[in-house]
Amino acid sequence: MTEKPSARTRLVSLVEILTLYTDENHLMGADELCEKLKEYGYDVNRRTVLSDLKELSKLQMQIVRPPEDRRKRFYLAGNYSESALHYILESVYTSDYLTAKERDTVLDDLRRQSCVLTLDLVADTIEVISPRAERAPYSIETLHTLRMAITEDRQVLLTVKVLDPGASFETENGTETLTVNPLRITVTTRSVALTFTTAEKPETPQYIHLRRILTAQQLEWPRLPYHGQTARPVNFFNGEPSQASARRIDWLVLRFPREMAETVANQFESQLYFRRDDTEGYCLAKVNAVLDQSLLGWLILMGGKVEILRPRDARDAIAAAVRRYYGATNQ
Repeated sequence: MTEKPSARTRLVSLVEILTLYTDENHLMGADELCEKLKEYGYDVNRRTVLSDLKELSKLQMQIVRPPEDRRKRFYLAGNYSESALHYILESVYTSDYLTAKERDTVLDDLRRQSCVLTLDLVADTIEVISPRAERAPYSIETLHTLRMAITEDRQVLLTVKVLDPGASFETENGTETLTVNPLRITVTTRSVALTFTTAEKPETPQYIHLRRILTAQQLEWPRLPYHGQTARPVNFFNGEPSQASARRIDWLVLRFPREMAETVANQFESQLYFRRDDTEGYCLAKVNAVLDQSLLGWLILMGGKVEILRPRDARDAIAAAVRRYYGATNQ
């Protein structure tokens, strides 16, 4: 005769269910917990589950029932947050020190200690291109909305800011709204970006940095299908392809005409810090950027309109490369 599961082991199973299937974004009611416990071999009712939740609270388990949730659902506090899982997975996926076996071990540990729904949501919607240093600031709420829209195949209404250099710092100069079909969350050299398509360009994946998204609202409309490659999206604002590099990163001080502020801002993935130059009609901007051939090529295309003032060695190296280029083309 099979031994009937005890109340003590039922509490252990309930803790496991709450750990694996709940967090602040994924709640479960008493009926749902009953159904899950049946999968573990416990035939219980709502009253038993509610009693067990009270018992767990006495054991200093952080069982939370948000007062604003009218469905009277619960979650176990203390799990990794969505933002924490985001940075952990970035580090695990891109580490140069972890072996494949060690990465799998870390991911298995996360699956035992985190809400698998949130873990899968993060893992399934992130594409790491280059793991480098700190990220430009962005809204975790916006990131979550975008992830949910990708997972649920829904379109998103974005409000994005248009850049304009102010007297000393970057300021907003109006906004733009657009409806997009979100494809992936892309981690680039210095930022986090959304790759998407639009109804106007359904076969052209584009990207926009999350730091430029003011609001994101998930719509009821289904996301338009896309079957192409998303590895090389283009910048929504200027149509330039995305860049990813692991070469030298340094702070640059640039000088350029004021009317080129948007063009310069769109070239770099990290935030520009603007200030006015003494010469009327010109700007100075400081930016943390990758010093590589793509930057050199862009500066040559600008025809001298964008000038690097500092650091000195970068300025000299680029000046020499520009002289070689124009010497080779007899210009």
